[in-house]
Amino acid sequence: MSLWANLEASEGFDITILNAARPGTLAARRFDLLFVSNGKASQILQNASDFVEHILYPNELYPRKPVRHVTLRLAGHNLSEVVVSDSDDSQRPGDFVIHVSPSAMADANPGLAFGSAVQRAMARVWLWDGRGAAPKWLVNAMMEYLTLSAGFASDTVPLQPGGSCWREDEPARTARFLKYCEERRSGFMARLNRAMRKHWSEIMVDVALGSPSRQLCSAYQSRIRQRTEFSGSRSVLGLSRAM
Repeated sequence: MSLWANLEASEGFDITILNAARPGTLAARRFDLLFVSNGKASQILQNASDFVEHILYPNELYPRKPVRHVTLRLAGHNLSEVVVSDSDDSQRPGDFVIHVSPSAMADANPGLAFGSAVQRAMARVWLWDGRGAAPKWLVNAMMEYLTLSAGFASDTVPLQPGGSCWREDEPARTARFLKYCEERRSGFMARLNRAMRKHWSEIMVDVALGSPSRQLCSAYQSRIRQRTEFSGSRSVLGLSRAM
């Protein structure tokens, strides 16, 4: 195992970079060459953190989650998820470990894959979760929203009118509804995250929005229907012209 520590890369927390991939493997070599030797891993992590903090903690009215030390670790084996972040608050309050799957190094664009993985992980690090009581699907959707906002997630998920705006099995779709809520009620994500600091209740979403979420959901679905109908009419028009 290789170890690099950078204690000056962050103003607010310490950073440790670990390479636990098998020595000599493509993943280990690429990680060392592309992200460790030049200090880029620490820079990417810090930039990801700054982006998330700017959205979730815009000023002193939003109590910051205690983050004292983040370890970024390239795992020794492929993981079921690209990134898994965890902390043991009972033993080390404010200490977090981010595990990146070595499969990210085999991607055609390792820089994009690694950056996206770290962005998702830092979103999870900074998100409150109601002390574990908040629905996992909602936290995952909030992670997806923050990753989408940073430009690391695709914004081309097909529109599907009807149904619920809260898709428990599709965080990417729920993230796009969160994006709509943020556009309509600026600061929504920061307010929702703040509300999830110590506990969880479904009413928190409505309070953060300042109005019933079902109203925004109806408006969102209406917009999707309009876009779908417009797209369909353009396709028919194009076909008629071709004929």
